[in-house]
Amino acid sequence: MTYGGQTVIEASAAEIVDVLTDVGALASWNPAFGAIEGSGPAAVGLRYRTRVRDLVPASIRFTAISAAEVRYELLAPGAQERGVWYLRPGSLPGHETIVVHEFTHAGASLAIMRRAFRPVASWRLARLRQEVLRR
Repeated sequence: MTYGGQTVIEASAAEIVDVLTDVGALASWNPAFGAIEGSGPAAVGLRYRTRVRDLVPASIRFTAISAAEVRYELLAPGAQERGVWYLRPGSLPGHETIVVHEFTHAGASLAIMRRAFRPVASWRLARLRQEVLRR
């Protein structure tokens, strides 16, 4: 199942990408993550270890990072999330960005909870917006 949402953030795409790829700070605005091993900007292809909800060992790997999109995969025992953040200029290019977040799940444990994930993209977008504006 694919989940998704969209918002407008009053910031440039570069500022948003900086937040999305700041490995050491991901857990501060995305409560699904425990502390992530690593700091600074993410590198495509590297796996960063974490714990989902501070319980389940997992890793996150960025598969693409650009001013137009950030792609990742989160792997945990019996569960996989693949997601993307699309970034498009808003009505004030450079000062406003349309952000679309989509993700899919695979694995039995996530299939059981599929209804619980319907609002998650909107929650993530709201927290991302807050974090970008806070910086």
